[in-house]
Amino acid sequence: MARGKSYSVDNPDALANAITALDHAFSESTLRKAAAAGTTVFKNEIAVRVPHESGDLASGLTVTYDQEDSVTGLIATYIALFVGDTRPKGPNRKKVSRRALAGWLENGTSRMPAKPFVRPAFEAMKQRAVDRSTEVILGALKQGGP
Repeated sequence: MARGKSYSVDNPDALANAITALDHAFSESTLRKAAAAGTTVFKNEIAVRVPHESGDLASGLTVTYDQEDSVTGLIATYIALFVGDTRPKGPNRKKVSRRALAGWLENGTSRMPAKPFVRPAFEAMKQRAVDRSTEVILGALKQGGP
């Protein structure tokens, strides 16, 4: 049979305040900031690795909150996303969606070999992104809340 341990609390108000501070430190706001900070690490590395023929693709890279994959109070999803269109170029002066162009470069097409840059950026920076998210959470703990 297991023996129980007995504990006494000399200052219950201080314990209650410490628990309240933990609740504030791990609030949804703090966890969202941590998720956004980790995603920003990926975004910055993708911007470094993206092919720079025109430099137009990297300028449309942003971090955004993904409402579809998020659940309020439980899961906050942030994504690095290419937004907007490229500048018109070529003989027909057509604009191309940055998201489509990034997909063609990453995966290739029937006429063009793949030039992956998103997956290598993720593989190279995943530990640094975790570390950055942890820094944000620990910073909130030291401050006692958001």
